Amino acid sequence: MDLVELAEVVEANLMFRITGLEPSVLEGLGITGRRFGRGVAISVREDPSQFWSKAQGFGRDDVPVSSELIGEVVEFYREAGTPAANFHLPPDVLPGDWDGIRAEYGLEAGGTIVKLVRDDAPMVDVESSLRIGAVDPSDSESVRAWVETQMIALRVQDALKAGCTWVATETGKPAEGEQNPSLDNLRRAGFKDLYDRQFWIWRP
Repeated sequence: MDLVELAEVVEANLMFRITGLEPSVLEGLGITGRRFGRGVAISVREDPSQFWSKAQGFGRDDVPVSSELIGEVVEFYREAGTPAANFHLPPDVLPGDWDGIRAEYGLEAGGTIVKLVRDDAPMVDVESSLRIGAVDPSDSESVRAWVETQMIALRVQDALKAGCTWVATETGKPAEGEQNPSLDNLRRAGFKDLYDRQFWIWRP
Protein backbone atom coordinates (compact mmCIF):
# COMPACT_ATOMS: atom_id res chain seq x y z
CA MET A 1 0.00 0.00 0.00
CA ASP A 2 1.55 3.30 -1.09
CA LEU A 3 1.28 6.50 0.92
CA VAL A 4 -1.57 7.95 -1.16
CA GLU A 5 -3.65 4.81 -0.67
CA LEU A 6 -2.75 4.66 3.02
CA ALA A 7 -3.76 8.28 3.58
CA GLU A 8 -7.07 7.79 1.74
CA VAL A 9 -8.02 4.56 3.51
CA VAL A 10 -7.12 5.87 6.97
CA GLU A 11 -9.09 9.08 6.44
CA ALA A 12 -12.13 7.20 5.15
CA ASN A 13 -12.13 4.85 8.14
CA LEU A 14 -11.70 7.77 10.52
CA MET A 15 -14.64 9.59 8.97
CA PHE A 16 -16.84 6.52 9.23
CA ARG A 17 -16.32 6.41 13.00
CA ILE A 18 -18.83 9.24 13.44
CA THR A 19 -21.57 6.74 12.59
CA GLY A 20 -20.80 5.12 15.94
CA LEU A 21 -21.73 8.16 18.04
CA GLU A 22 -24.51 8.08 20.60
CA PRO A 23 -27.95 7.43 19.03
CA SER A 24 -29.25 10.80 20.26
CA VAL A 25 -26.40 12.56 18.43
CA LEU A 26 -26.93 10.53 15.26
CA GLU A 27 -30.63 11.36 15.28
CA GLY A 28 -30.15 15.04 16.13
CA LEU A 29 -27.63 15.65 13.36
CA GLY A 30 -29.14 13.21 10.89
CA ILE A 31 -25.94 11.16 10.63
CA THR A 32 -25.94 8.09 8.44
CA GLY A 33 -23.21 6.26 6.60
CA ARG A 34 -22.61 3.49 4.12
CA ARG A 35 -19.55 1.63 2.95
CA PHE A 36 -18.85 1.03 -0.72
CA GLY A 37 -15.99 -1.42 -0.72
CA ARG A 38 -13.23 0.39 1.14
CA GLY A 39 -14.80 3.75 0.35
CA VAL A 40 -17.37 5.47 2.55
CA ALA A 41 -20.20 7.93 2.22
CA ILE A 42 -21.20 9.98 5.26
CA SER A 43 -24.31 12.12 5.46
CA VAL A 44 -24.73 14.73 8.20
CA ARG A 45 -28.08 16.13 7.14
CA GLU A 46 -28.33 18.86 9.79
CA ASP A 47 -24.79 20.20 9.41
CA PRO A 48 -25.21 23.88 8.44
CA SER A 49 -21.64 24.08 7.17
CA GLN A 50 -22.22 21.14 4.78
CA PHE A 51 -18.65 20.11 5.57
CA TRP A 52 -19.15 16.66 7.07
CA SER A 53 -21.19 15.04 4.31
CA LYS A 54 -18.34 13.41 2.42
CA ALA A 55 -17.74 10.53 0.06
CA GLN A 56 -14.16 9.31 -0.12
CA GLY A 57 -11.77 6.37 -0.18
CA PHE A 58 -13.01 5.07 -3.54
CA GLY A 59 -11.02 3.39 -6.30
CA ARG A 60 -8.67 1.56 -3.94
CA ASP A 61 -9.98 -1.98 -4.37
CA ASP A 62 -12.23 -3.91 -6.73
CA VAL A 63 -14.77 -1.04 -6.77
CA PRO A 64 -13.34 1.48 -9.25
CA VAL A 65 -14.77 4.95 -9.68
CA SER A 66 -17.46 4.60 -12.33
CA SER A 67 -20.83 6.01 -13.33
CA GLU A 68 -22.50 3.11 -11.53
CA LEU A 69 -20.62 3.78 -8.27
CA ILE A 70 -21.25 7.52 -8.31
CA GLY A 71 -24.92 6.83 -9.02
CA GLU A 72 -25.18 4.52 -5.99
CA VAL A 73 -23.56 7.11 -3.75
CA VAL A 74 -25.81 9.89 -5.08
CA GLU A 75 -28.85 7.69 -4.40
CA PHE A 76 -27.63 7.17 -0.83
CA TYR A 77 -27.50 10.95 -0.37
CA ARG A 78 -30.95 11.42 -1.91
CA GLU A 79 -32.46 8.85 0.43
CA ALA A 80 -30.72 10.47 3.41
CA GLY A 81 -32.14 13.90 2.53
CA THR A 82 -28.65 15.38 2.31
CA PRO A 83 -28.71 19.04 1.16
CA ALA A 84 -25.18 18.83 -0.29
CA ALA A 85 -22.28 16.40 -0.28
CA ASN A 86 -18.63 16.52 -1.30
CA PHE A 87 -16.88 13.80 -3.29
CA HIS A 88 -13.18 13.74 -2.33
CA LEU A 89 -11.33 11.87 -5.06
CA PRO A 90 -7.56 11.97 -5.58
CA PRO A 91 -6.57 12.43 -9.22
CA ASP A 92 -5.12 8.94 -9.66
CA VAL A 93 -8.52 7.24 -9.16
CA LEU A 94 -10.45 9.37 -11.66
CA PRO A 95 -11.35 7.40 -14.81
CA GLY A 96 -10.80 8.72 -18.30
CA ASP A 97 -14.50 9.50 -18.69
CA TRP A 98 -14.73 11.44 -15.42
CA ASP A 99 -15.90 14.65 -17.09
CA GLY A 100 -18.88 12.78 -18.50
CA ILE A 101 -19.65 11.09 -15.18
CA ARG A 102 -19.61 14.29 -13.16
CA ALA A 103 -21.78 16.00 -15.75
CA GLU A 104 -24.24 13.10 -15.60
CA TYR A 105 -24.76 13.59 -11.87
CA GLY A 106 -24.36 17.36 -11.74
CA LEU A 107 -21.13 17.36 -9.72
CA GLU A 108 -19.63 20.83 -9.59
CA ALA A 109 -15.94 21.54 -9.06
CA GLY A 110 -15.20 22.70 -5.52
CA GLY A 111 -11.99 23.73 -3.85
CA THR A 112 -8.72 21.85 -3.67
CA ILE A 113 -7.02 20.54 -0.58
CA VAL A 114 -3.36 19.65 -0.16
CA LYS A 115 -2.74 16.33 1.55
CA LEU A 116 0.55 16.30 3.45
CA VAL A 117 2.49 13.61 5.28
CA ARG A 118 5.37 13.58 7.72
CA ASP A 119 7.60 10.70 8.77
CA ASP A 120 8.58 9.84 12.34
CA ALA A 121 11.55 12.19 12.54
CA PRO A 122 11.55 13.73 16.03
CA MET A 123 10.18 17.18 16.64
CA VAL A 124 11.97 19.82 18.61
CA ASP A 125 10.45 20.00 22.11
CA VAL A 126 7.77 22.64 22.34
CA GLU A 127 7.83 25.00 25.29
CA SER A 128 4.63 26.95 25.50
CA SER A 129 4.46 30.43 26.95
CA LEU A 130 0.77 30.87 26.19
CA ARG A 131 -0.99 33.31 28.46
CA ILE A 132 -4.28 35.12 28.59
CA GLY A 133 -4.01 38.74 27.60
CA ALA A 134 -4.87 41.42 25.10
CA VAL A 135 -3.45 41.13 21.60
CA ASP A 136 -2.73 44.22 19.59
CA PRO A 137 -4.64 43.98 16.29
CA SER A 138 -1.40 44.53 14.41
CA ASP A 139 0.03 41.36 15.98
CA SER A 140 -2.99 39.09 15.55
CA GLU A 141 -1.76 37.28 12.45
CA SER A 142 1.69 36.55 13.86
CA VAL A 143 0.21 35.36 17.16
CA ARG A 144 -2.22 33.07 15.34
CA ALA A 145 0.59 31.60 13.26
CA TRP A 146 2.72 31.02 16.37
CA VAL A 147 -0.12 29.29 18.23
CA GLU A 148 -0.88 27.08 15.24
CA THR A 149 2.78 26.11 14.93
CA GLN A 150 2.85 25.06 18.58
CA MET A 151 -0.34 23.03 18.20
CA ILE A 152 1.00 21.24 15.12
CA ALA A 153 4.19 20.35 16.98
CA LEU A 154 2.26 19.02 19.97
CA ARG A 155 0.00 16.87 17.81
CA VAL A 156 3.00 15.40 15.98
CA GLN A 157 4.70 14.66 19.29
CA ASP A 158 1.56 12.90 20.52
CA ALA A 159 1.46 10.78 17.35
CA LEU A 160 5.10 9.79 17.69
CA LYS A 161 4.63 8.86 21.33
CA ALA A 162 1.72 6.63 20.27
CA GLY A 163 4.05 4.77 17.90
CA CYS A 164 2.92 6.26 14.60
CA THR A 165 5.42 6.09 11.76
CA TRP A 166 3.50 8.50 9.51
CA VAL A 167 1.39 11.55 10.28
CA ALA A 168 -1.04 12.88 7.68
CA THR A 169 -3.03 16.07 7.51
CA GLU A 170 -4.57 18.43 4.98
CA THR A 171 -5.37 22.06 4.40
CA GLY A 172 -6.75 24.25 1.66
CA LYS A 173 -4.68 24.98 -1.42
CA PRO A 174 -4.37 28.74 -1.90
CA ALA A 175 -5.36 30.36 -5.16
CA GLU A 176 -2.67 31.41 -7.58
CA GLY A 177 -0.72 34.33 -6.12
CA GLU A 178 -2.22 33.87 -2.65
CA GLN A 179 -0.92 32.25 0.51
CA ASN A 180 -2.29 29.87 3.13
CA PRO A 181 -0.42 30.39 6.42
CA SER A 182 -1.55 26.97 7.67
CA LEU A 183 0.13 25.30 4.69
CA ASP A 184 3.32 27.22 5.40
CA ASN A 185 3.23 26.19 9.07
CA LEU A 186 2.77 22.52 8.19
CA ARG A 187 5.67 22.56 5.77
CA ARG A 188 7.89 24.18 8.40
CA ALA A 189 6.95 21.35 10.77
CA GLY A 190 8.37 18.80 8.34
CA PHE A 191 5.24 17.88 6.39
CA LYS A 192 5.68 17.23 2.68
CA ASP A 193 3.06 17.67 -0.02
CA LEU A 194 1.72 14.26 -1.06
CA TYR A 195 -0.97 15.23 -3.57
CA ASP A 196 -3.64 17.79 -4.36
CA ARG A 197 -7.24 16.59 -4.14
CA GLN A 198 -10.05 18.58 -5.66
CA PHE A 199 -13.49 17.92 -4.27
CA TRP A 200 -16.73 17.76 -6.24
CA ILE A 201 -20.00 19.11 -4.89
CA TRP A 202 -23.32 17.33 -5.34
CA ARG A 203 -26.67 18.99 -4.66
CA PRO A 204 -30.12 17.49 -5.23
